[in-house]
Amino acid sequence: MGHIHRIHAASGKTYGARRTQPQSRRKDLAAARRAIERLMREDGLEGVVPRTAAPHHHS
Repeated sequence: MGHIHRIHAASGKTYGARRTQPQSRRKDLAAARRAIERLMREDGLEGVVPRTAAPHHHS
């Protein structure tokens, strides 16, 4: 879990499980994305969800 915390912190607390998992694999720590999702959820870690463009309103 400490490794996941380090990756999450190094990303500016923006990485979720999808981006944390490949980073952990590069550090020779094999873990399934679902396992990382669970661990992050249990520890209260969340990634940032990219915003989509706001819809245009025509008056």
